[in-house]
Amino acid sequence: MRQIMMVCYDISDNKTRRAVERTLKNYGIRVQYSVFECQINKNKFAQLRWQLQQLIDPLSDRIHYFPLCLSCLTKRTQQGPGKLNAWRLHTLVM
Repeated sequence: MRQIMMVCYDISDNKTRRAVERTLKNYGIRVQYSVFECQINKNKFAQLRWQLQQLIDPLSDRIHYFPLCLSCLTKRTQQGPGKLNAWRLHTLVM
């Protein structure tokens, strides 16, 4: 079962931040400078978390994972330039 996972990070080291960014680009779409949305299944999510854990300093870096339900995705809004990611919601099983 796939779902949308919002991944937000706060990483001070530039090299580590770039490595985290490159990894997340393989799993999802950037929606803000340090925020990605990933359409992902349980196994891929575990793989992503493991990969990111290998990159960060657990004492100073933070990564947050927020699951987004189908209802939340259809109700979200945006202010400012850019466009909302249009996930194929009918393919998601929640």
